[in-house]
Amino acid sequence: MHLTEAELSDLSWRKAWRSAYEGSCVEIACTHRMIAVRDSKSPNGFMLLIVPAKWRIFLSETANGKYDIPTIRSPWHLKRVKGAYSPVS
Repeated sequence: MHLTEAELSDLSWRKAWRSAYEGSCVEIACTHRMIAVRDSKSPNGFMLLIVPAKWRIFLSETANGKYDIPTIRSPWHLKRVKGAYSPVS
């Protein structure tokens, strides 16, 4: 998959509304046949191209928590249980 020169020049990049103000996020741009994703800190760097059907699946899975990072509690929230540590309730 690739974009034509005309498509590349017409891309209108959007940043996630939940992104941090220091610029640590991804940006997306849409064409009629692909979704482009890039790192906002490196706008001239690598660009990931995704077909719309796969993008919709990714958004659905994200909304359902498939890619959530588990919360890690700090060590002082652990108690020793039979030689191992387990979370304190």
